Amino acid sequence: MRVGIPCVKSGERFYISPHFGRAPYFALYEVSEEGVKLVKIEENPHGTKEHRGGEGRLIIDLLLKNGVEGVVVYGIGSGAFYRLRENGVKIFAVDKFMPVEEALELLRAGKLKEAEKPLEHD
Repeated sequence: MRVGIPCVKSGERFYISPHFGRAPYFALYEVSEEGVKLVKIEENPHGTKEHRGGEGRLIIDLLLKNGVEGVVVYGIGSGAFYRLRENGVKIFAVDKFMPVEEALELLRAGKLKEAEKPLEHD
């Protein structure tokens, strides 16, 4: 499954971003029983702009063009959440800020549940 992860960079590591639309980067991975392979890291062209709403729609277009079938998020607003679901993208949720690699291992192990509603954090 091709997975997109909104992320922030600290040093040389990437961590799950607290909010989907404001993430500076999106990491794209191929996740399978054999392992995890980084496909590419996309810079979010909307991540550095003032949040006005609607950024998620443009980011989703980018993810869909890249064949993403699932996303792993910590926070995601209702617009992006429902648009992803309408396009058949599974939304997996982590319950804390963590390195991307840790989230991917939880996904591979089947320990991440699909989100049932938007996940907005302060």
